Amino acid sequence: GNSRGFFEPRMAGGQLANGAMGNARWTGVPLRAVLDKAGVKAGAVEVSFEGLDGPVIPETPDFTKALAIDHARDGEVMLAW
Repeated sequence: GNSRGFFEPRMAGGQLANGAMGNARWTGVPLRAVLDKAGVKAGAVEVSFEGLDGPVIPETPDFTKALAIDHARDGEVMLAW
């Protein structure tokens, strides 16, 4: 995916840098609302995400990303579909 070419350690798969980006119109819900409903523990510093999809080939690890809790709750981030 995007920026995979910059990952350390290096990841298997397409080594895109700043390419393969597009434009879309999304709908969704603010991540802050979901975190408020879930009840984030005091002292939390990050929120991590992993999709239900899996690697195309077994050698490619699952793709997981994290956001700092302050950014995740800033009102700009949304869970989109």
